[in-house]
Amino acid sequence: REACDAPEIGVAAAQVRVQVGHVAPFADTLAGTSVTVRINGAAAIENFRFGDVTPGYVNLGPPGTYRIDIVPTGTQTVA
Repeated sequence: REACDAPEIGVAAAQVRVQVGHVAPFADTLAGTSVTVRINGAAAIENFRFGDVTPGYVNLGPPGTYRIDIVPTGTQTVA
């Protein structure tokens, strides 16, 4: 085989991204459906209510293990 003079193509490291939608009407009022989405224990999305969808993707970071918890607003209890 002959050597090829094709340029090297760099590949960017993949990033983990998620899009989040609230589709669980678990309360009698819209305000009652408010939750906080935590990623690895830190609040990433607050006051997220039934029917809300992130306008795009939420970047989490490099590939790995992520813990995503849903916590009703005003509590510390993971739903």
